[in-house]
Amino acid sequence: MKVYTKQGDKGITYSLKNKNLSSKGESEFEFYGKLDKVLSFIGLLYSNVRDKDILNDLDKIILELHNIYSTFTSSSHFNPDITNYLEKRIDAFSENVKIEDFLMETFTSYDAALANVCRVMVRELEREAVRQGVKKEVLSFLNRLSDYFFMLTLYWEKNQKTYKDLLTNKNY
Repeated sequence: MKVYTKQGDKGITYSLKNKNLSSKGESEFEFYGKLDKVLSFIGLLYSNVRDKDILNDLDKIILELHNIYSTFTSSSHFNPDITNYLEKRIDAFSENVKIEDFLMETFTSYDAALANVCRVMVRELEREAVRQGVKKEVLSFLNRLSDYFFMLTLYWEKNQKTYKDLLTNKNY
């Protein structure tokens, strides 16, 4: 099977929503692009994580983000239970950090900074999902997902040793 169809050379591609060839300028493709961006950044985050619980979370998140593509078709595979799962994980993070400790964009750990980028990207995707009229359960998931990345950012910022700590043997 060839990856290229040459349809994109003409500025058109297949629409899951309309089930036909459509202009790449259609807003539907803006949504897909933002979803691709979120998945890419989560993939980058995933490649750096060593904590098995967080990896398990990210596996579930990645699966459901891929399933969101199917929400534009009649055969949706999206599992709304993921939202409840994320709420439990957010609550677990909340036991270890205080929201008041959050200082915007002053992260000292790479993982925390990258988790915050994921949070920002998910917020952008969420706004596009609203414009696209995506199903309510998907909107709830995206909203909770940004909360998850917010709390993961705080958790890592509080609990991970920084490069500076390692250099100075601080808390090491």
